[in-house]
Amino acid sequence: MSLDVSSPPASPAAIDAVPLRHPWRWVAAIVILVLVALFIYGAATNDAYGWATFGKYILDERIVHGVWITIQLTIWSMLLAIVMAVILAVMRLSPNPVFRSVSWVYLWVFRGTPVFVQLVFWGLIPTIYKNIQLGIPFGRRSST
Repeated sequence: MSLDVSSPPASPAAIDAVPLRHPWRWVAAIVILVLVALFIYGAATNDAYGWATFGKYILDERIVHGVWITIQLTIWSMLLAIVMAVILAVMRLSPNPVFRSVSWVYLWVFRGTPVFVQLVFWGLIPTIYKNIQLGIPFGRRSST
């Protein structure tokens, strides 16, 4: 049996592709939209939500100030996180074993500890250390 390499292969027959039908996706989408609409209607007409009180305080100066502080804290924490991430990434890729080890331990502690445990730990630091001072290590304390 010999193959003739000089002649081009015959093109395959055209495929008559029919897209799959997914009627249950539409049914599920409609059911979800109806449930969301029912929830919104129920929340809007439920007196337990206290919409009058909500409307009274939502634009109160203290609430708006708190929202602004929260946004500022979010931005500053993201900037700090980006800077620290870059520094730790460079340390992790460094040929210096001390930098690599410090970076590894830091990442291991913060990625290996659940967020709630960290919140409790960082929240308890002020109760454990009432006064934090910076100065010369092992220096004499002033008695004032």
